Amino acid sequence: MNFRIPQISTYISLTDQQKAHYSKTVKTFIYNVLSIILPFILSLFAIGLLKRYDKVSSFLYEGEFLLFSVGLLTNAMYMFNENRASIKNYFDKLLNHACWWLLLFCATFYAIMYAFNELTSYQLDNDLIGIFTGTMFVISVIVSFRSTLLDSLRTYPRIDVDQVNRSAIDNIMEEM
Repeated sequence: MNFRIPQISTYISLTDQQKAHYSKTVKTFIYNVLSIILPFILSLFAIGLLKRYDKVSSFLYEGEFLLFSVGLLTNAMYMFNENRASIKNYFDKLLNHACWWLLLFCATFYAIMYAFNELTSYQLDNDLIGIFTGTMFVISVIVSFRSTLLDSLRTYPRIDVDQVNRSAIDNIMEEM
């Protein structure tokens, strides 16, 4: 009996173009996310050196991840708008329309949170802030990935050159 371990390529048969597409998507996505959360990453080094591990949670409870979410959503909104011709999937259409509202929602919640914490004596519940901030960050990461995937796919609208030429000729003939 000859037992052979199947290769991954047996299950995932991607063409070279598809492999390049997904490779570009993953690289761009990682670059976008890491560049936006770079302040958090650098702060983790300082927190680790000072051994003040209790301060890590302050990023969630003080709303910094909402600001990171706004950055990711702004980038995603730009990529969705630049690649409208590529949007064919219902989920991508939904994310394209929801992007603006998610961005507005994150920015408004951060403004309200800031106003309550800085301008009044009333403090919002840290658990509520942490859950909302974490949830919005995860959603914005998903939206960012989908927009990056769409951007690397980049479908251009098809132009019928013969039809365009015929229309141009017809316009010239009408002017004569």
